Amino acid sequence: MASLNVVCPNARRCPVKVTPGKLLREVLEEACLRQGYVPEEFELVHQKKRVDLSLPFRLSGLPNNAAVELSKRSGTGSGMAEIALQDADGKRMTAKFPLDATLADVLTQFSNQFGSNLLTEDGGLQPSCAYMNKQYKGLLQLETTSLRAMGLGQERALIRYNRVPISPEELAALRDEIEKELERKATLSRDFERNKVENARREQIEQERMRKFEEDQARARTEQRKLELERESQHQEESMEIDQPPVNSRDILPEAPQADPNSWSFDSGPFRTIAAPPPQSDRLTRLNNLLSNVNQSLSGQGANGIDNLVERLANDGRISIASQENLYPLRDFKFPDHPTTSSTTTEQSDGSSKPVENFAPAADRETIVFHKRDPATTSHNAGSKELDENFFEVNVNDLRSMQKGLAEDVKREQQRALLPKSYIEMKNKERKLAAWRNTVIRIVLPDRRIIQGNFNSNESASRVTEWMAETLADEKDAFSLSLALHIPFDNSSSKSLIDVNVAPACTMYLKMKRTREDYGELLRAELSVTDEADADQRSKAWLSENSVYTPWTGAVIEDTRGGVVRRANDDGEAPAGKRGPAPTLPKYRNGGISAKSAPNFFHGALQDAVQQAFDPVGGGAQERRPLALYLHHDRSVAANIFPQILMSDAVSSLLRAQYVLWPWDITHPDQKNQLRDWMSIGSMDEVRQVFEFRTRNRDLFPMLLLIIKEKGTLKVAEYISGTDGKEVAVEKLMAVLDAYNQIRLNSMADEAARIERGRLLEEQRQEYEASLAADRARDEARQRAIREQQEAEEKRMQEEAEEENRRKRVEQLLPAEPAETETNLMHIKMRCPSGEQLMRRFRRAETLEMLLNYLDTKGYHTDKYKFFNSDFPKKDITTLDKQSTFNDLKWPAREQIFVEEL
Repeated sequence: MASLNVVCPNARRCPVKVTPGKLLREVLEEACLRQGYVPEEFELVHQKKRVDLSLPFRLSGLPNNAAVELSKRSGTGSGMAEIALQDADGKRMTAKFPLDATLADVLTQFSNQFGSNLLTEDGGLQPSCAYMNKQYKGLLQLETTSLRAMGLGQERALIRYNRVPISPEELAALRDEIEKELERKATLSRDFERNKVENARREQIEQERMRKFEEDQARARTEQRKLELERESQHQEESMEIDQPPVNSRDILPEAPQADPNSWSFDSGPFRTIAAPPPQSDRLTRLNNLLSNVNQSLSGQGANGIDNLVERLANDGRISIASQENLYPLRDFKFPDHPTTSSTTTEQSDGSSKPVENFAPAADRETIVFHKRDPATTSHNAGSKELDENFFEVNVNDLRSMQKGLAEDVKREQQRALLPKSYIEMKNKERKLAAWRNTVIRIVLPDRRIIQGNFNSNESASRVTEWMAETLADEKDAFSLSLALHIPFDNSSSKSLIDVNVAPACTMYLKMKRTREDYGELLRAELSVTDEADADQRSKAWLSENSVYTPWTGAVIEDTRGGVVRRANDDGEAPAGKRGPAPTLPKYRNGGISAKSAPNFFHGALQDAVQQAFDPVGGGAQERRPLALYLHHDRSVAANIFPQILMSDAVSSLLRAQYVLWPWDITHPDQKNQLRDWMSIGSMDEVRQVFEFRTRNRDLFPMLLLIIKEKGTLKVAEYISGTDGKEVAVEKLMAVLDAYNQIRLNSMADEAARIERGRLLEEQRQEYEASLAADRARDEARQRAIREQQEAEEKRMQEEAEEENRRKRVEQLLPAEPAETETNLMHIKMRCPSGEQLMRRFRRAETLEMLLNYLDTKGYHTDKYKFFNSDFPKKDITTLDKQSTFNDLKWPAREQIFVEEL
């Protein structure tokens, strides 16, 4: 069983056993309770990165026996998590819950939003919740599982709700599992209190120790300051004595001078030292030169390998530092800040030069548009099944592979030369330009269509934006391009496609500045439309001119013949004879074999041949092939016979189609030792052991070593010696192919499983983002409705206030009602639509406008109401002259007005 080592704040390691499906939150809780810490106050950190506690161990990326640190949380926060619950129909609701809330509490609160009780059974189906491929089903498990126990923190999460059938056996198993978990937590809780008291006491002791340490430090600084003041005053006193002659001081050597041990004298040169001369400006430089001379002297690199520095000290009595300067004429050498390149330069305003890139001309774009196939419709995804948890267990072979990989990284770093970073970047750019001549750019449109175009890798990056603008139906539309994870594309006109890291192939995403209703009319109509298969074929044809890019590291490689360390040359290969193609085989040159039937040898280094066979660039597991090492020996018995077998139709066709064939001549001992060193560097220990064992018998050569790679380890599956016949060679080649095909199928299955896991995580992320987008849309719609309602209410209140002010102004213009005792009066009754009746007296000399103003003050304005008198037929008094008096209108002493709405 796998385990994790939790490093606690008390400097103790707490091993926790884990299964592939165990949540890291459970690991944190178990480690905290066992060591006396509160789990809510800590988090797990691996290599300075916070670990997601909601992930199971198999998806966390942590290796077996990994050391994770128990770190204090930076802040407590609100302790709330935002949960989005999705039912079987795809409906989502969002709410916030405390981390201590159980799943049953979550479903209870969401029941009001969904309009049904989510905790009840329905047709024998029990409620269940799924999160991160882990399902919690049954009312008992939902009531005992909290959000914190699921690994959730102060974050957002999507939980799927469904009803599933549960058999009585499964219910009993769930009940037993919950009881065992409760017993385990009770056992841990008993140790928690005791360890908590111990931790508090330890912290108190540590605080006391730090307080005492700070006091000691302060006291030491005070004493040091006093000592410095005393030395400064003493130095000032000594500096005043300028007329004193130099004083000879005496010292005692540990050994007598070797030139004449009997000529000891305390006044002779070896024991006399003159007071130090005044300090010079370049004293540090001279001391560094002297130290370098001492190192050379002690290492025996002086003349005749003798410690000449000690000899000069014994004979002359002293050594002048200035005399060492001429020994190192390159002591002031330093690497230039910027490497010299072949690009042209331009003068800047300040007189300095700036390199100018020479970009390649534009290529034929061959712009096409296609739709990408939906991966959900493929048979592979439809028939995918979850892998067994044993698949994720780390075995011995995996550990060996990891160890060899780490050893290779260490050797690579140890062999790296001390070169400026800018120089290495320049060399790598030259290699990329030579290897990646062509580039294919694909841009995903908002409607999921893809547009593809061809580029030269040394073109300016700004040409991608120009090409995209030319393909749009309206070139004035504003847009932006971005890479994966919303990283903006650097469309600088001073950088090439290689400089912005999009060569030799890249997929970008188009985002329009303004929203469009129909994205189908986004591109020009004359663009060629095709399918994905044709687009892939055109892309492969354009990229077929590219070659494999090998990074230049400037490694230092040891020459085993001379013991001299040499730096790799500018081609990235070792010096002549160290790496590269094998030397010409003599028997192939003089054996009468035609050039057309020559073997299809791999021309390159052994490490490159291994990579081409088992890890081809740009290819998956289906393109891997076994490696055949052809080892030739001129002095073997079968040196003239085996080439004929190798060039037979059956053997040659198998090697050409199914193997990577790499040759080497081991006739000379130096070449044999070189091959042995390459195998050591390339982590081919098992192959080297077989090779060393077979080289004891020279008559077995020429030989074909058939190598396969299984679980990250290279091993010899079979070998064909020089004495084997053609039939035996074919049989062994076929047997190795059958064995490696099974290994390759397993590798393809593993690769498919990794892709499936990545797809699942991506679906989880997309669904969560979709849920957040839906929540944001609902929130925006609700806020918009509230805002519109508030605006309408404010507008209504403003209109009412304006109407009230107008009525008050009209009421101020209206004269007071005349008294009953006055003469020439009119009594007018007004019948309102609400049934209310109004009565008022008017003077007959007053105008009709007074009556209309009175009705206006009562809320009946001429814009919304009509007023009719009692004549037959009725007359609308608003059509009469408002300045006419009641006498002019010849109204009776008593009149009745009917108010009607428009």
